[in-house]
Amino acid sequence: MEGETVATLPPAEPFPAWHGPRSGIELMCRLKAGHADSLDLLIKRHRDGVFGCLYRRIRNAPAAGDLTQETFLRIYLASARYEAAAKFTTWRYRIGANLACGWIRDHRRDRLTEPTGDLLYAPQWCCTRTGGWITR
Repeated sequence: MEGETVATLPPAEPFPAWHGPRSGIELMCRLKAGHADSLDLLIKRHRDGVFGCLYRRIRNAPAAGDLTQETFLRIYLASARYEAAAKFTTWRYRIGANLACGWIRDHRRDRLTEPTGDLLYAPQWCCTRTGGWITR
C-alpha cells in the first residue's frame, strides 16, 4: 500500500452560506458566540409562532405584538446564559408564556369588563403569581 494516495475531503464549514443554520439551537449558539445576524434569522423564523401562541392566550392582537417583541428582547438578553439542553422552541414558548401570564395578571380587570361596566366574559383560565394555572 505504499505509493497509494488517499483522497481527503476539505473540512466542512459549520454553516454553509447557502442555507445557514438549520435549527433554533444552532442559531442560539451562534448568537451566544456573538453573531448578531442570527437574531434576525431567529425572529424571521419564529415570530409568527410566538405571536400565535401569545394571541391564543391573551386574545389581544396589539398586546400580542408587543409581547412578541418583548419575547425576542428577552431571548437576546438571555442568549449568554442559553444552554442547548432542550429545543429552542420549548425555551421561547416558555418565555412567551411567562410574559402572557404577567400580562393577563396585570390586565385581568380589563379582560372582564367593557368600558361601560358590563360583564364581557370571564376567561376559562388565569395565571397565579407563581405561574401555575387555575381552571374553572
